[in-house]
Amino acid sequence: MATIARIIAAAPSDVRQLAPDIPEHVSRVVHRCLEKSPANRYNDTRDLRLDLEAHNYPHEPIAHRPSGLRRRDLTVAALGVLAAGTALADKNFSKET
Repeated sequence: MATIARIIAAAPSDVRQLAPDIPEHVSRVVHRCLEKSPANRYNDTRDLRLDLEAHNYPHEPIAHRPSGLRRRDLTVAALGVLAAGTALADKNFSKET
């Protein structure tokens, strides 16, 4: 029960503490996905996708960017966010035991 209370109350650790080689932008995306308040999270998957696309093509004009990410790219990004969230939850759980 203490673990659930901590997950609800405590802010998640920075994912870069677990994996320092993760780019800052990806860390911000993960943190926003894990926000406690729904108002601070992405409104929908389109907003998340746009943030991930901006990371993949940061220096290209919008007109030259691909019209959308391929399904594999979105799957890899989603798995990365899930893995980071799981690692953060596991790290917090390990501290309690």
